[in-house]
Amino acid sequence: ALLDAGRLVGQLTDRARAGGGASTGHARRAEAADAPLVRGSNIVVAAGGVTTDEMARRLGNGLWIEEISAGSIELVSGRFRLSFPRARRVRRGRTGDEVGPGILAGEILSTLKRVEGGMGRQARPYRALGWCSRAGQVVPVQGAAPDILIRQLSVRSST
Repeated sequence: ALLDAGRLVGQLTDRARAGGGASTGHARRAEAADAPLVRGSNIVVAAGGVTTDEMARRLGNGLWIEEISAGSIELVSGRFRLSFPRARRVRRGRTGDEVGPGILAGEILSTLKRVEGGMGRQARPYRALGWCSRAGQVVPVQGAAPDILIRQLSVRSST
């Protein structure tokens, strides 16, 4: 487990970098001659028991983003950027007009700490095949997640 009830409880590691801890076995390489690098492959966030309506009520005011279309991580700074094709405004717990496209940005660890407990009821797979590029190697990645409530992310228009 990497997250439990909205709390960071683990890291992706390989045997070389796990030190005295247990490896999660997440080193991958693009080709047999490449050095293995720690990175995700098929990350699944378990569903919880919160309904979509309850999630919107808990959000209060903000954005409801149904799909992430691309993203990047800067390992040195610990920052990320996620692009979304569209979102819906949420006002007083009710979804409204459509906006987008846009970009979410933030610092990885502080954002993970702001994931609120109580995940949505259905984990949905990411529809497109993603790619992880690191040190010149590119490998496919995939995942699934339920609705997740995160507060205080930087959001800007990408148009």
